[in-house]
Amino acid sequence: MKKLIWVTTVAQSMVLFKGQLNFMSNHFDLTFVSSNELKPNELGERGMSEGIQVHELPMKREISLFKDLKSLLAFLSYFHMMKPDAVHGNTPKGALLAMLAAKLTGIRTRIYMCHGLRYQGCSGIMRRILESMEKLTCACATQVLCVSDGVKKTLAKDGICPARKSRVIGYGSCNGINKDFFDASAYSQEEKEGLRNQYGISKDDFLFIFMGRIVKDKGVNEMIEAFTRYRKENPRVRLLILGAFENEQNPVDARVQDVIRGNQDGVVYGGRQSDVRPFLAASQCLLLPSYREGFGMVLMEAGAMGVPVISSDIIGCNNVVTEDNGLLVEPRNADDLYRKMKRMVEDTALYQHFAASTRPSIVNRFDQQRLWNEFLAYYQRII
Repeated sequence: MKKLIWVTTVAQSMVLFKGQLNFMSNHFDLTFVSSNELKPNELGERGMSEGIQVHELPMKREISLFKDLKSLLAFLSYFHMMKPDAVHGNTPKGALLAMLAAKLTGIRTRIYMCHGLRYQGCSGIMRRILESMEKLTCACATQVLCVSDGVKKTLAKDGICPARKSRVIGYGSCNGINKDFFDASAYSQEEKEGLRNQYGISKDDFLFIFMGRIVKDKGVNEMIEAFTRYRKENPRVRLLILGAFENEQNPVDARVQDVIRGNQDGVVYGGRQSDVRPFLAASQCLLLPSYREGFGMVLMEAGAMGVPVISSDIIGCNNVVTEDNGLLVEPRNADDLYRKMKRMVEDTALYQHFAASTRPSIVNRFDQQRLWNEFLAYYQRII
């Protein structure tokens, strides 16, 4: 078997490839390399759940010349010892270190998967630093895979990576969607109504849902503004929010935080949930008014559950949302979001169309098993 080393900065990111790593280990001698920065022993635990080999190397997500040099030396030593046939780098710091070390040690096949554009949303010197890091990662790679066509086009437009060097596998995403796992038919009407009752939501209410980090960049301020405005017109709408507040960087407005934490104005805060499927099954529309995304994974999850979406018209989202599964809104525009929420609820024919076509639209494009086979065929061709 050809030897393949797969790298992420932190072990938590292994979830991006859930199931795929085990699948690939049947075709390659695969080792997953990462750090335990966020949680002790996380790498070993996640490796056991995937049934794959793992190896810990120290990495820090923040920029630190001394620590990053120490990590690079560790990568150089490890690659020199392992002599892999290919290295697969993911997430900004892990990918940069892996691609640079792989090039310096003469590894022939160096695959960088770009999951998003971290420099977007930054300005000044920090943006220039992040753009330079991205450019160096792409330059050291022999192949650049992008999770969406929008990411590929933006890398080319911003002068980071020429279009001829990058590609998108299938319709995009890094892991596809497990259509059997995300299937609303597994939940009975009684279970859905029971979950709603648990949160004080009537079976007659139209339930919007948001899932993700509760930060400004996810468009949470505009979402609360648009929803509370519409709620004044239509008291039969509710908004369920699942996720954790991240107040260290990019916090939402204080008033918005009060509304969410206090379950005010028709908003219900459900906190962080390990399994979002029952909540999606009980909902009627997912909201993702984000400012930037590499690929809207929650859009695929909602779609596979048959839940229509309203999403920002941005890279990573507008290639998932079509006329068959949802509506697009201008980012940072609460007025447009209000209008689209109102249309989703009040245009019955449109909603029925979405309800019938959303799951087929997602499954037909992003079926996980088919995407894994496409990745496998590509890797076998280049490694």
